[in-house]
Amino acid sequence: MRAILVAILLSASSIPALSVEANPNSLDAVKAQALGRWRYASGPVSDQKFQRDKTKCLTMIDTVPPDPMSSPTVFQIKLYSFFINCMKAEGYTN
Repeated sequence: MRAILVAILLSASSIPALSVEANPNSLDAVKAQALGRWRYASGPVSDQKFQRDKTKCLTMIDTVPPDPMSSPTVFQIKLYSFFINCMKAEGYTN
């Protein structure tokens, strides 16, 4: 499942974020935010820096422990949320 998520995030370099207002914690909402446009909070950055930061966050997804008590959907939400939080920690917003 992690490999699929990483492949999705790698292929989505500039997909505009979808507006999911019904439930901001749903898989669709979290996925839309993760796949949305990321911009550096303090101004433009090079494509190389963006790719480096994105790759760092994708690599760190492997540190998220699986939870056998969670459903696959909950685990996907957890992985997307981890990616979002990592990108925000690197200075990006979307």
